[in-house]
Amino acid sequence: MPYRKTSQQLQATSAAKAGFSERTARRIDKGEHEVKRGVRKYRTRKNPFNGLFEQHLVPLLEANPALQQITLLKVVEEKAPK
Repeated sequence: MPYRKTSQQLQATSAAKAGFSERTARRIDKGEHEVKRGVRKYRTRKNPFNGLFEQHLVPLLEANPALQQITLLKVVEEKAPK
């Protein structure tokens, strides 16, 4: 709420200018506005590589570390087509 700090406006006016409610402005003034979220401990998607990297790409990279990304991508497309 920088509007409130710079020009001594009312809480309702500065909240409206900032785009949120007067109740939220009161919470911000009290210091209760921080959202505390826990760290997610589960996957939201399946692993697209699912062992493909270790099985096919690691041996290629150990044999030739100078391989380019496009070459590795082509290997992945050949080994695991959609």
